[in-house]
Amino acid sequence: MMKIKSILKNGIISRPKENKIADDYIRMLSIAARDREQKAAFLSGGNQQKVVISKCLNRESDVLLMDEPTRGIDVGAKLEIHDITRNLANQGKGVIVFSSELPEILHLCDRIVFMNNGRVSATIKNGKNIDNDQIMKIIAEGESKI
Repeated sequence: MMKIKSILKNGIISRPKENKIADDYIRMLSIAARDREQKAAFLSGGNQQKVVISKCLNRESDVLLMDEPTRGIDVGAKLEIHDITRNLANQGKGVIVFSSELPEILHLCDRIVFMNNGRVSATIKNGKNIDNDQIMKIIAEGESKI
């Protein structure tokens, strides 16, 4: 849903303003759509994700919660979503990513929080010294506490 104030003119929805905002996000996020009228349901999974992100951006959200942001989309779209996510973080937006894909977590996250049985079991700062083996050890230790 668009931020309604951004498309109002004298209390009436301005179609040209609405179209400009849609066109700007289509261009900014490289959404591959036939035109702005194409329904998101008929877009690829990656482009559907970009539409969701554009809605958050239009609402000027300071924090984005991304739950499995690249599940089920092709590799090219994953890279685009990752680039968008990193750009948002670099612009000062808070981005919280929930993902079951370890490479995605290592690529996107500055800090990694592990949960086990609804509780935080470990928190680490991501960096060059973090690798899959360390992550798997933390996960195994958390599971051994069950």
